[in-house]
Amino acid sequence: MNKQNILIIGQNPECFSGCGNMLAECLKDIDYNEYNICNLLIELTPMELINNPFFVSQTIKKYNSYPIIDTTNTDTWGNQSIIRFLSKYKIDQLIFVGLDIWRYAPIFDKIKDIQNRYKFTWKMIVPYDLDFVDDYWISLMKYPDQVYIYSEFGYNLIKQTLPSVKYFRPKLRYTSLYKPVSPDHKTEIQKFFIPNIRPDSTVFTFIGNNQIRKNLNNTVIGFSKILEDNPNAILFIHTNNEKRIYNLKSLQEQLQIPDYNLLVHTKKIWPHEVALLYNASDFHVLCSLQEGLSYTILESDLCGIPSIISDTTAHKDFINANPNNYIVVQSDESQLLPLMTKNGQEFISVSACSSDNIADGFKKAMQTIDSKNITEQATQWLEKCDNFNDVLDNSDFDSNQELGELI
Repeated sequence: MNKQNILIIGQNPECFSGCGNMLAECLKDIDYNEYNICNLLIELTPMELINNPFFVSQTIKKYNSYPIIDTTNTDTWGNQSIIRFLSKYKIDQLIFVGLDIWRYAPIFDKIKDIQNRYKFTWKMIVPYDLDFVDDYWISLMKYPDQVYIYSEFGYNLIKQTLPSVKYFRPKLRYTSLYKPVSPDHKTEIQKFFIPNIRPDSTVFTFIGNNQIRKNLNNTVIGFSKILEDNPNAILFIHTNNEKRIYNLKSLQEQLQIPDYNLLVHTKKIWPHEVALLYNASDFHVLCSLQEGLSYTILESDLCGIPSIISDTTAHKDFINANPNNYIVVQSDESQLLPLMTKNGQEFISVSACSSDNIADGFKKAMQTIDSKNITEQATQWLEKCDNFNDVLDNSDFDSNQELGELI
């Protein structure tokens, strides 16, 4: 039997984003005796990896064993690269992994035209991070032959409107890194990240991009409201850019938060250091506006670190499983969030946690939380993850042609 030719489109597995990590785990599942794989990857491999002889990654070696098509500065998301590839090479399946359904909407009609001519199966594994059914997003989900939603909340929300949709639970990367540490080890780790930490401090940690949907503005304001009664509380923010959406330094000055209490860490750290950062924390914080699936909750859970989270979208996947394992902050106000619609980007009203509610979440965290079941729940969740081969193994088309010069 001839091997099927598969074109996979997603973020570079070595760029350390959630979508990149998702694709890395999907690629590890693949039976390479059955499939020829070619990847169109968004974002190049970070130079830190290429230039670091001490960072050995089996996945990098695997990616280099078959072709990678990188996007260019003039075609940031690779729209034209996708169309050129589909027009030139015979494939059996086209699969988008982890990217928003609307990201490539401008070329959906063109992809459909090429598909009708050359006969391949089109699949997408996508987030659904709205808390309502959006007709435009549903219309886009009708283009591919199969759409998989990687949040149970999102799947349940739209399955009546789109009966063909399926639920796909992606695996977590670097699972073995995330585990609890002893109290003495935790003290050492805290001193590494916060050298001047006081013995009676409580450390809250946010790990993620500085973006509007993470609601960092209200999180910092809410934190400032507990400092009078908790002068040794620390909010440690690990993000890629302190000024990308919210100017965190400016916000700190406006709120008059002492340097000891708010630490913004922008230096790149490796996955094993991220695991240490969780263990330097007393609580993980993620009061976001919407989520397709938050890996940081699973990571902190595996470390035995409780999370303060908003009662929103994919967070409900974890809250519904065991609400007692989380400090749940209710979304009690509206905010405007830029989202893609049929008319282009628009500002849509979405639910958000007020700074007062987030402050109450911080207070509740320091009063009561039983974390003994957190690690067990995360382990059970991960045991039910899906295998990417099941997504591949339902194509109606076989190919007699290899990927030409690319293989």
